[in-house]
Amino acid sequence: MVSSKYLTPYINQSNEYNESSPIFRSIDVYLHCRNLAEQTLVDGGGQRPRYTLRTLCRGLSATQSLVNLKFSLKRALLEGFQLAFECQLDLPSQKLLHDYLNSELGKDLTEKDLNFPPPRPSTKDDSDYILLKPFWVQTGPLEKHDWSEKNETTGIVKFVLTNTAKKYLRALSRSIACGPWPLLLEGPTSAGKTTLVEYLAARTGHRCVRINNHEHTDIQEYIGSYVSSSTGALVFREGILVEALKNGYWIILDELNLAPSEVLEVSKRHMN
Repeated sequence: MVSSKYLTPYINQSNEYNESSPIFRSIDVYLHCRNLAEQTLVDGGGQRPRYTLRTLCRGLSATQSLVNLKFSLKRALLEGFQLAFECQLDLPSQKLLHDYLNSELGKDLTEKDLNFPPPRPSTKDDSDYILLKPFWVQTGPLEKHDWSEKNETTGIVKFVLTNTAKKYLRALSRSIACGPWPLLLEGPTSAGKTTLVEYLAARTGHRCVRINNHEHTDIQEYIGSYVSSSTGALVFREGILVEALKNGYWIILDELNLAPSEVLEVSKRHMN
């Protein structure tokens, strides 16, 4: 029922309940992923990943978004399941699941096929989207800058796109194209998590703001507080989270694991 709700609008009605239909294939893959999670797979924290109906729904929701962006259903289903099931795993488990998903959902799709972008989404203004191969990402109101290109004045490249950076940039671009939803990036200090998001924001013309969390971070920094104005009156000044949500800014909650529990609760409530 869940899979049908998401996929029925995109398939031939006569094949809706055929065993080879995308509906039954998505169910088989989901159940197999759960079995792999119990036996083999390990997430980035060294624990068994937890796949639930929420994981399935996220994969199918991403599939819908990609079909609406003119991806074929087969390719959208593969990308959607990779987004929902792969990204939380450590590298060996990621490779194992990647090969399985490709064999089950990506048959006959070559690497060239997977890196070929669909047509640009139809909008009144061509500048509404920018291509971050192979995904079209909606742009913001600011001027766009590619930090991987040499600065005309200084001749300096601000951000080097290594193969690893390109891999994670593709995963981030896919998540943003399928969103909007909050993204959790995990990794050691100085791995480049924050810089990668800031690079992507600059590339797409979005303003990006950041909160550096620590054990003394106060909710008022997120939501706002009353302060004295220049006239001595008591006025409410919005916090950075409220400002970002109202104006459509990208916001990075850095070192979120260090934030107090009440701050985590506030951020979870507003992000959902």
